[in-house]
This record gives sequence, structure tokens and C-alpha cells, in this order.
Amino acid sequence: MAAPQSGDPQPNHLEEDVSFASMAKELEALANWQGSMVDFWGRYAALTGGLCRASVMVIAFKPAAEASGWKRLTQWETTAENSQQKALFRGQIAKHVDHCSREGSLLRALHQAESHVDSQAESQVEPLDYVMGLTLPLRQTRDTFVALVLLEDCSLERAREAQLRLQIVAEIPNQLLLRQTASKAQGDTLKVANTLDLVGKVSQESQFVPAVMTFCNALAARFQCDRVSLGWLEGDGIKLRAMSHTERFDRKMEVIQLLEAAMEESLDQDDTILHPTTETHGPLSRDHAQYARSSDLPHLCSVPLHQGDTIVGVVTFERLARPFDPAEVPSMQLPCELLSYRLRDLKRQDRWLGARVTDVLGDLGGKLVGPQHTLSKLLAILVLVGVLMMLLIRVPYRVEANFILKSDEVFYQSVPFDSYIKEVFLESGDNVAQGDALLKLDTDNLELELSSVTADLNRFKREAEKARAARALADMRVSEALVAQQQARLELVQWRIGQATLRSPMDGIMVEGDLKERLGAPVNEGEVLFRIARIDRLYVEAEANERDIDDVLMASEGEIAFLSQPERKYPIRINRVEPSAVSKTSENVFLIRTEFLESPETWFRPGMSGVAKLDVGRRSLFYIFTHRTIDFLRMFFWW
Repeated sequence: MAAPQSGDPQPNHLEEDVSFASMAKELEALANWQGSMVDFWGRYAALTGGLCRASVMVIAFKPAAEASGWKRLTQWETTAENSQQKALFRGQIAKHVDHCSREGSLLRALHQAESHVDSQAESQVEPLDYVMGLTLPLRQTRDTFVALVLLEDCSLERAREAQLRLQIVAEIPNQLLLRQTASKAQGDTLKVANTLDLVGKVSQESQFVPAVMTFCNALAARFQCDRVSLGWLEGDGIKLRAMSHTERFDRKMEVIQLLEAAMEESLDQDDTILHPTTETHGPLSRDHAQYARSSDLPHLCSVPLHQGDTIVGVVTFERLARPFDPAEVPSMQLPCELLSYRLRDLKRQDRWLGARVTDVLGDLGGKLVGPQHTLSKLLAILVLVGVLMMLLIRVPYRVEANFILKSDEVFYQSVPFDSYIKEVFLESGDNVAQGDALLKLDTDNLELELSSVTADLNRFKREAEKARAARALADMRVSEALVAQQQARLELVQWRIGQATLRSPMDGIMVEGDLKERLGAPVNEGEVLFRIARIDRLYVEAEANERDIDDVLMASEGEIAFLSQPERKYPIRINRVEPSAVSKTSENVFLIRTEFLESPETWFRPGMSGVAKLDVGRRSLFYIFTHRTIDFLRMFFWW
């Protein structure tokens, strides 16, 4: 260890003859601290401050779950005297702990505003006042802890030595938290193991009395009690059923009656009662106090046995030497809660058959007409009323079927001769009138052919006239035949030119024929280019499932709704049901032809689809909701 500098202050909070080795032993002993954490931090600050020869030591922390700033956990000073350095240090605590939490450590001169210890401070020989800080490595918590130290009139070498000592002892709080966590986990494991062992012992008993005796004896041994008693709820009060290490007792004894009154006190308040207790607003314990005065065991703890929301009994723990710690109560409640149902079942099994049957009937009757479980009873009544309504009330029933809109008259416009598309006048979805031009074919080749045929026709006519003038009968006949042939070709070409513009043969709507993308494309004779349907003669073709055909045969009217406008409904009348089924992908359907009872809308188009509802009479709600399931089960279980 370096010798103290000439300007270093000597510690005045400890005796000068106390060595750093003794302080180190005390700091090591802090790792096994058994007291409160507030006292630990105070003692830790005092010993660490003494080890670093500090004037002031502050430990601050910042909770991770809160948005608030730093909180001062503890503060230690060598003396109560105030100085300029201490006042300046206190004013900069918030700034220093923020910097230390970000950087992990801190060492700077007190009068330096922001800069760290640098080469200029390194060369100084005059003592200075230093602020030293370190973020404590507490890995068991998400909170941030910072230790901040003021070193007055100290050299830089001495300050760095103090910083090293602070780093050495910074792990002590973390070791303490690790040891406490391990100890708590070991204690919890031991408690669970003891509780399971107790539950196993009681569960081995097949009768109520031996089970409660084993229960009381095991609890007395587990929690080091002089006596443990079990009272069971019978009728309107608690009856003592078992006492540890006591096979027989007289219920007429006053002390037994006082014990039952104390148990009823816990029953009435539905709470655990400790006596004596320092709580001023806790549960009343008058009967416990009276029983404690009459018995030789002044320290009591009564724990109710719960089964859901009800209490079936009370367990009272009694001690002579030491009172019950509130921290023990959860460990005492756990086996009581775990074994309450087992003890209840054994209690019921031990009675004679008539009593058990009476209790079952009484419980059932109480549940039916009693004030408890009102919501469940109301729901049961509503379910019963609902079932009766489903069986008795008959409502209109409709069979569902998919439909498609079709037209009685559909015209297919095909190509009269091989050509090319020159111009398209209409598109799919356009309304057309009879005679409207739909498409024009290219006639350039026909015009050339017409000129050629006309020229040939004139030539053959002249040859015929020449042969007639020369009285060459054979040549004249040949020329006349060629004239007739060219005349026929001329008429054919003229007819094709006249048919080059395709026209609609009737009023309707074009449902197929969007050919603007095929301008200039070749088309062959007979190729269908347009499909025109009349919209004033639309009808509905519905597809009813095979399983509903019996109901459909009794239907006459219904309604349809289109997928495009499901909010609008249109009435229909059934005209005909096809006599044979049509096979679809996964089922057989019957085609049903229907007509509109009202004039079709102008926006109706062939090929539109939706859902049809066919009226088939009135049925009960039970039939409507269950007939498909019943039919399926009939087929499934038929053999």
C-alpha cells in the first residue's frame, strides 16, 4: 500500500490503530448480512468510505420500472461539519451519478466543470478535492446503483488508489443478493417438499378420523407447534374434530368451547387470525385472546380451510415459546388448502348410506331452489325455455340453392368468310339494337377480286358475241358458260362485300365479344365472334342439392339475391323442376327453372349468379337447426 502523501487527511471516523485488514474483514462479513437492506447499505457506505478515506460517500439508485430520477439510498460522512467542498459536492450529485451511470466510473477534480483527470492534473503536486464514482454491478436487479465518493485534500495517486479499493469492494452487494436469492430458492424448495410429504401422509389414510389426526400431528411437527387443532363446519358452527397428540377430548370442557369460539371467529371473518398481533386494522381476535388467557399456549394462529368460495373448517396452531411470524402464514395455508378437498371427501365417506343420500339430495335441492348460483340457474331456465321454443314454435323454412341468370334467346354471330378484322364497333356489355353494326371485316382482297371478276366477265361476253357473229356455235356455247361462271363469282364476291359488316339480328345485350385487341387479326369462316342475348326474357336457373329435393317439390315461390347486390331481394316463381339430377364436383343437384314475378332490372345480365331461397312451408326451429345433422347420423350409423 502506498504511503500517505503529505497533504492527505487522516481518517477521523475510525480509530487510527484500526487497520485496513480489519475493515476488509468487516466488509467480507457484509456478504453474509442477515439484517435489513437499509441497515446493510448504511454499514456498507460507512466501511467503504473509511476504506477509501473519503469525506462523504453517497449511494444512489434509479428504479428501472419508474420514470423518476435518481433517489438517494444512503449517505455517510466523516463528520457533521459542513465545508465548502461538501456543499459543492452535494450540489453536483445528480450530474455526477448521471455521468457515472453512462460511463461506468468517474474520477475528476471537484472544481473541474466537465473534464476528466488529464495530463495537466497529472503534473500537479498540490493536493486537490476529487469526486470518484462507480456503477455497482448488481446483476440480480434491473435497478441502477451508483456509489459516489468525495476525497478532500488528496493527491491524484491517492485518489486512484481509493478508486481501486472501491472497485475491489463493489462486488460485495452483488454477492449478498446472490446468496439471498439462492437461500430463498432453497427455502422455497424445502417448503414445497415438506408440504408434499405432509400431503402424501394424509392421502394414505382412508378414513376421516385417522386422516385428521395425521394432519394435525404432521402440521405440529412441521411448524414446531405445541398443539394443532382442526375444527369442522357442521350445521351453523365449528365442531372440534381432532387435536395433535390427543386421541380423546371432552367437548363440554370450557377450554374446548373457547377454542371452538376462536375458530368460529376466523370462520366469520373469513381470514387468518394471529394472536397476539401488532396490527391495529387487522381482523378481530377477541375470542382468540380469551382462549389464550384460559390455556397455557398464548401464541395462536387460525387458518380457514377453503373449498372454492366456501369454508369447511378451521385449523388453529398454538405455541408456547415464540409467536407466529406473518411470513410463516403462507406456508401454513398451503397444506391446508391442498388437503381441504381430501378431508371433505373422507368426511362424507365415513357417514352411513342414508346420511350420504340425504346430503346429496339436499345439496341438489339447495342448488336448484337456493339463492346460490343465481346466474347458472337463470341460464338453465333460459336454455330450457329455448329448447321448448325450438320444439313448439314453427317458422317459415326456406331451402337455399345457388342460381345463375340465363336468357331464352341467345344469338351467336359467326364469320361469313375468311378475312381480317378491320374495325370493331361494340364491346361486351353494350346494349345493341336490331341492325346495329358490330364489326367490319377487311374487304380489300374482295374489291380486287371484284375488279378481276368484272373484267373477266366483260371479256367472256365479248368472246361470246364474236363467236355468235362468226356463227361458231361451239365457241359461243363455251363463252356463254364462262360468262355464267364469272357472273356467279361476281355475285359471290358482291355478297361477301355486303356481309363484311356484321350486324345484330335482334335487340339485346352483347354478353361475349370483346375484340378490340384483335384488330388486324385473321378470322376463319364459321368462327364465333359475338354472343348476343335478349334481356327481356331472362329466367333463373337454380341448383338445389339432392338432399333437399323432397322439400323443393313442395315449393312454389321464393326470393333471390345477387352476389353483386346482396341487400336487394327479388321474388320468383318456380316453373319446372328437372326430372333428373345433374352431377357436380362433389354433389348431385336438380335444376329448377324459375321466372321473375316483377319486370327484370335493366342491370340484369345473363351469367350473373347469387343465392336463391325457396319457400317450402313452416317447420320447427328444432327441425331447421338439426335435420341435417340427424340425417347424417342416420346414414353414418346405419348398418
